[in-house]
Amino acid sequence: MDTVIFFNTLFGFFTVTAWIISIGILYLYITKKTFSKLLSEKFQISRKKAEGLIKNKKVLLNDIIESRPYLVVQEKDIISLNEPIEKKVNLILFHKPKGCITSRSDEKNRTIVYDYLPKKFYHYHY
Repeated sequence: MDTVIFFNTLFGFFTVTAWIISIGILYLYITKKTFSKLLSEKFQISRKKAEGLIKNKKVLLNDIIESRPYLVVQEKDIISLNEPIEKKVNLILFHKPKGCITSRSDEKNRTIVYDYLPKKFYHYHY
């Protein structure tokens, strides 16, 4: 009987250890991203533009110039730019009439903001 308790305790220990190791590996997998992905998320630019900035050596990773866009980095790494990014912003001011909803589409066939805008502005996000 003591042998059965020993094996159950030993098996339980290995099960808990396996779970802890699995959670640790999953945490590391989630927190690590490529340099270009983290840069594109932080500065809200496309991944292709982020890769271009990295290859042109305009980005600092932990205060060191880095030129490898597919380098695996963590969320805690410090990313900064040598020069500011110029972003083109299009802004539409629209006085929304009463009864009009702010949505891309509506299943109840109510009037939406995009019904009032010209077709060339349909790709804009609100």
